[in-house]
Amino acid sequence: MGGNQVILLDGREIPEDRELEKALDALDPLRLGGHQAGVLYESEGENEIAAKIVTITGETYISMCGGLTQILGKSLVEASFLDDFSLVVSEPETEITLITDSGPVVIDVEVEGGEVLKTRTSMNSFVEECYEIGINQVSTAGVRSYKVGDAHCVQAEDIYEKYPEVDLEEVREPTLKVLRRIQRDYLKQFYPDSPGMTFSVYDRDPRQKGDVRVIFPHQVVTGHIEPSCGTGTTVIGMAMVEKGQLADDGSVRVVAESGGSNDSIGGPEKTSLDLEIEAGKVKSACFSHDSVEILASGYLRL
Repeated sequence: MGGNQVILLDGREIPEDRELEKALDALDPLRLGGHQAGVLYESEGENEIAAKIVTITGETYISMCGGLTQILGKSLVEASFLDDFSLVVSEPETEITLITDSGPVVIDVEVEGGEVLKTRTSMNSFVEECYEIGINQVSTAGVRSYKVGDAHCVQAEDIYEKYPEVDLEEVREPTLKVLRRIQRDYLKQFYPDSPGMTFSVYDRDPRQKGDVRVIFPHQVVTGHIEPSCGTGTTVIGMAMVEKGQLADDGSVRVVAESGGSNDSIGGPEKTSLDLEIEAGKVKSACFSHDSVEILASGYLRL
């Protein structure tokens, strides 16, 4: 999804209690390589599937990955991988529920002629999780930032104010040095034992008729930067509400220019985030990405 590479693994073929180990093996660049992996299992509910989600940036499970849900919708219709997971596909619309550590995630897939037109992912469980943890303005390395649940969100213009040498158009060493400083300070303050958390950076200088441009240096300390991220885009929307950059009430769509490269903010693709806002709080959120591809399918020896 927009350069965010996700691996889907059949959890029924992985020894119990070794899912994390094997998923990290799959993510290893010397093996298959990727940013996140979803270990999938059958679930008891109708048109329901469960996942344990692993990221290359950490050594534990994460609660949610928006990109995984978009790829799951595509794979459900256009690949054979999920054929024996008791999921029913119908046209023109198929709805499945993904059970994650964040909660149930409803995925709505538009289907025509055996192909996916669009996948919409409900981020409501993730939004609720963020509000339960809390949303607060913080300062990281002297830059105004927002802590949205566990995630970290910074507006690029706030970085430029403190560090005018930063250039997100071409992310080179001077910019990486500042981003590393900001991330290290965030982790030191809130998650000293973690190698990385969702880190969203956006500006309000769109170039492709969007509303914002985005980049996600989730673990910039080790060079891990993603050009698109559904969860990270949701974090940006929630932070924009907190900052008063979106309406306090009503339906709002934020279109993020994304999917370029990991060394430049923005890109030619679009991540669309639809929010329902009441009294300055996000009551529901749904996103879709306009470019999702299946790169490979087969068997992996781990």
